[in-house]
Amino acid sequence: MIDFEGRKIPNELSEIVEASRTVLLVWDMQNDQAGGAFSKDALIRNAPPLIAAAASAGIKTVYTRQTPYLWKDESPAWIHRFMQTQKVDHPSKLTPRRLHGSFGWQIMEPLSRPKMT
Repeated sequence: MIDFEGRKIPNELSEIVEASRTVLLVWDMQNDQAGGAFSKDALIRNAPPLIAAAASAGIKTVYTRQTPYLWKDESPAWIHRFMQTQKVDHPSKLTPRRLHGSFGWQIMEPLSRPKMT
């Protein structure tokens, strides 16, 4: 560790990856996002042990979620694109998007926070 102007600067790999300075980022592993992944089975098999190992090592895990705009707040270009994708002739016919708190918005159960015992 290098002392510089009253600060500690990690210099060795072991210092850089120390649990207190490390975070595991679980990025958009929502039912609507990761639930449709081509590698979903591998994800469900491999990610939970990684998340549990990070927790056991005292490494903080941060979960992110994507929450798209409601259609009424979305840009006209995106509305048009999704009308074409969903093959509808009016924005009112677009299927609802991943709403905050909905099943699709939730982190996939196998990847959720490990239960503390």
